[in-house]
Amino acid sequence: MPIRAFSVCVSLLAATSAGGVPHASAQTGTSTQARSAPNTEVEALAIARAAFEYRDFDQVIEVLDSWVHPPRILDPERMRSARQLLGVSLHVEGNERGAREEFAQLLLLDPGHQLDPFVVPPRVIATFEEVRQQLAPRLEESPPPPPARVETRTVEVPHPALMWLPFGISQAALDEPASALALGGLQVVGLALHVVGFVMASQVGGENSDPAAQAQFNDWVAVQYVGLGGFVAAYGASVVQGGFLVERRRRAAEAERAAYESAPELARAALPRPEPAGWIHVGVSF
Repeated sequence: MPIRAFSVCVSLLAATSAGGVPHASAQTGTSTQARSAPNTEVEALAIARAAFEYRDFDQVIEVLDSWVHPPRILDPERMRSARQLLGVSLHVEGNERGAREEFAQLLLLDPGHQLDPFVVPPRVIATFEEVRQQLAPRLEESPPPPPARVETRTVEVPHPALMWLPFGISQAALDEPASALALGGLQVVGLALHVVGFVMASQVGGENSDPAAQAQFNDWVAVQYVGLGGFVAAYGASVVQGGFLVERRRRAAEAERAAYESAPELARAALPRPEPAGWIHVGVSF
């Protein structure tokens, strides 16, 4: 068995058989100092578990009582841990009635719950099993506790491939209609000039003895390459802006999730968890 669990069990046995509890203040030197109240259920449970390991059962009761009465712990698993720590500590401190109440609430939350005999003394386990027997009719009727459900919401994160779409599609998908119209229009005009110049230059022909025809051919070739250059320039600007917009949207989604994860636990529990999901405007999911 683990050394720490064995030491805790031996101390609990000695405390319950002697009718008193050796407080941790002589070892830790902290019982005479003011303790700051925990701000979250996670912090409260961490403090209570540490105090339980050091046999400071008064602190366990002091920390958890305000979180359990009235119930302020939203996570079912943490509530079960809090009920167990509080019930065992109350029993060791001689408050068997309060311990029975905590054990009853714990069993109503989890009818199959078992206490660890390597950590909890036999007298406490015996009381716990007595409470189980008394609640047996109710426990048989009680359905098993539902699994904890975490509500999520989707935060749109554009896929990087979106920035490469031509004709202003990326800007339109990223809610930039003015840029979509301008850059998309320039690409359409540039591509149209390129096609027209190519077709007309092909019709005129490149080998002309007539100087006027040759000049006309050169003009259409110039139109062709001007159109191609305009298309390439507009498309390049579209890719650059699209990349900037995609990165800005991605950082906003990451900041939203970071703000959710750093929020206080009670406030976070009232909000759905953001889950970034990649997307592309034409409907292909990533």
